[in-house]
Amino acid sequence: MSALFTPSTLRSLEFPNRIFVSPIYQLFGRTWRGDHVHMIHLGSLALSSAAMLFIEATAVEPDGCITPGDLGLWDDATEAALRPRARGNPPVFDDRP
Repeated sequence: MSALFTPSTLRSLEFPNRIFVSPIYQLFGRTWRGDHVHMIHLGSLALSSAAMLFIEATAVEPDGCITPGDLGLWDDATEAALRPRARGNPPVFDDRP
């Protein structure tokens, strides 16, 4: 049997398998805030049965953005937009332009 599907432990975290989805960089953002596109994308990956899912690069200040639509996490608005996505809550579609 492959070790890929056996449980593993990393410090105090226990994982049901050894499948991790690496960061995926999206160029879909429009406002530096995680929006419905990010939620749908991350949600579909979360349903893949991988033990852990990382999100894409997240800038901690506007000058650190690679493109105008990068995810940001530098003020209350960007934190509030990313929080439900990190928790896996359903998106609220009132953030569409």
